[in-house]
Amino acid sequence: MPSPSAAWSALVLATGVLFPAQSRNKWNSRFDYTNLPHSNEAFWEPLAKAQVPMEQALELVAESEAATIRPLSVELKPAQEGAYWDLQVFAGGEEGAPRRVNLRVSAAEPKVLHRLELLALAEDEKAAWKVLAKAQVSAAVAIQLCKDRSAGDKLEPTFRDPRMRTLRFVPEPSAPVWEAELMGNEWRKDAIRRMWFSLNAAKPMVKRKFMLDRFSGEPLRNNQPTELGNGVYLHDFSVGDGPQVTSTSKVTCHYQLFLLDNTKLHDTWKTNLPETFPVSSAPLKGMSEGLVGMRVGGKRKIAMPYALAFGEAGNEIAPPRAMVVCDVVVRAIVDE
Repeated sequence: MPSPSAAWSALVLATGVLFPAQSRNKWNSRFDYTNLPHSNEAFWEPLAKAQVPMEQALELVAESEAATIRPLSVELKPAQEGAYWDLQVFAGGEEGAPRRVNLRVSAAEPKVLHRLELLALAEDEKAAWKVLAKAQVSAAVAIQLCKDRSAGDKLEPTFRDPRMRTLRFVPEPSAPVWEAELMGNEWRKDAIRRMWFSLNAAKPMVKRKFMLDRFSGEPLRNNQPTELGNGVYLHDFSVGDGPQVTSTSKVTCHYQLFLLDNTKLHDTWKTNLPETFPVSSAPLKGMSEGLVGMRVGGKRKIAMPYALAFGEAGNEIAPPRAMVVCDVVVRAIVDE
């Protein structure tokens, strides 16, 4: 079996498919590309129980600091003794350098549990402050934008009881943004959903939003995948009624490849060019293992660990140790 990079290069050469390499500096340094996130239900449980929402936690900190608060990050974190809001904020600064304070606020009652004021700003924090101090969109406005957009444009809101889980300021000097996660009950489908937002910090506008799922690509909704012993997860959206794929088959497939943050690496549906290859020489080893047992006409999700994807080091399109998710439809088994 060739290496993942070699197999991919061979496929690109054989099919003539060229897709743009992903620049390494576009990977999110704060995102864990290696490990599957928790399920939506696991994220939702402490959020649903929280008596103090994010907005109230920010108001409480502003009151306790007796100053204007500009958060760098806010996140609800579970703990055995009770969930709490973890806040990293700048306080004051209207007439000089701000205070940099880390705080924990109880999610059960409006109470500051812990406060740590940093003695000095690190260089990256000084740079972040210069950008954040000029941001025209406050944290409160960003939160309200997320809630408004989660409701949709129907008479009945899409999400019931939308709640913010995370908020983070990304101080890119030319295009600063707020990144946020919001959760709620999509009542029409009776399912807990998690949405990600990128909001312009210069004017009140949502730049991007998409639904987050434990597995990127097409959401599993309430279904649970099957985990194999090698770390691969499989889920059949539809089984198909054609011949069964074996390890010696040659198949024609449509497929998409994603990183866990929903970054799309490859999409044959977009080009309308299904690809044909022996199962044993699929672009990624995890695809070789995950295709076996499918039937023609079937659609499957294959989530593979980095060892069966682009490896420990990654390459020009995937970060190191990146788990990869593949949504694949088998169009045909090709006779030799």
